Amino acid sequence: MMQRLLRRDFLPKGAALLLAVLMWVTVINDKNPLETRLFDFHVEVQAPAGKTIVECVPSHVSISLEGRARTLSMISPEKLHAEVDLFGAASGKDRYPVTFASPYSGMRVVDINPKTVMVDIDVEESREIPVGVEVRGVPHDDYEAGEPVVEQEYVRITGPKRVIAGAEVALAVVNVDKASEAVIASPKLSVRDAQGNEIVGVHTEPVAVQVTVPMISRPPLREVKVLVDTLGTPRPGYKVARVSVTPDSVKIRAESGVSSSLKSVSPKAVNIAGVDSSFSLTVDLVVPLGLAWIETTKVTVKVDVVEDLVQREFAEVPVLPDGVLPGFTWTFQPNGLVSIVVEGRRDVIDNLDRYDVEAYVDVGGRGEGTYTLAVGPRIPQGVRLVEIKPNYVTIVLTKR
Repeated sequence: MMQRLLRRDFLPKGAALLLAVLMWVTVINDKNPLETRLFDFHVEVQAPAGKTIVECVPSHVSISLEGRARTLSMISPEKLHAEVDLFGAASGKDRYPVTFASPYSGMRVVDINPKTVMVDIDVEESREIPVGVEVRGVPHDDYEAGEPVVEQEYVRITGPKRVIAGAEVALAVVNVDKASEAVIASPKLSVRDAQGNEIVGVHTEPVAVQVTVPMISRPPLREVKVLVDTLGTPRPGYKVARVSVTPDSVKIRAESGVSSSLKSVSPKAVNIAGVDSSFSLTVDLVVPLGLAWIETTKVTVKVDVVEDLVQREFAEVPVLPDGVLPGFTWTFQPNGLVSIVVEGRRDVIDNLDRYDVEAYVDVGGRGEGTYTLAVGPRIPQGVRLVEIKPNYVTIVLTKR
């Protein structure tokens, strides 16, 4: 009975099953279609025995892969790499093909761009070079860096023969900025050539060495004045009004015996002989013996030069009348004598004669009578009137 039922309608049932399979395949393909994607892979280069890779150009290649979308989404370019087969390769530069083996089934390499890379191969060599130390930074003000002590004086470097040929030193850089005690560090070594340029592609053994930079106490710090001496005298008629210096004090360091006795420092004496105008200049400080450190060795000195003005009094200067009409005589009451005080440059004032200073009154053609008039001075050019005593006099005009 059952067998008859199974054999009944065989063709319709088979067609239904085939249609169901086709629909399932269609749905699966719609959800996981076949795609082509472009990836960027690092090129892995393994050097032959006894040799090393100097350079591989380019270091990355673009690879087009075809596969199902889900499979392609599983690819991590940072975890996979393209390969170059260098088995039996000789030293020198040459081009080699790039290959890529996918770890996923059902995936096909469509294209690799570029298909070859230029690989530079050299003989691997090693030798020993000395360790050098470069101290950077400025310690605390009260300390200075001592001579660095290196745990290991030499290290072995390994790399391409032509590259390590120029290696001179394995440099350890130690920062001592603001340090107030010994700095102990194990900086990574940097291989340098004779000009101080870094050489890349070289391995050091060990990679780092311990360096100790001791801190040495500096003498105590104190501040002293800067005092300026001058040589000579200005031009006659001029004088130095002020001498200033910048900075007017400097910090020094010296052992206690020297420091306690040192009250000031001075620059070289400034020559002012014959000067008649202000000026400034930079001069060197004279550094005393026994001084361990001084903040600066140069200062700016400014010399202010002015006229040397003095006053001089001329006593009993007779007053002379101007503008007296013909036929008139005059007399002064009480005596027609005044005192004149003038001011000017010392050299000019010192050269004035007794008769270089005069006094007068302007009668202005007046007739007979008694008049009180202002006294005016007659003084040389370059001289200024300060005072006339008295500044009024009485004159009596009489017709003959």
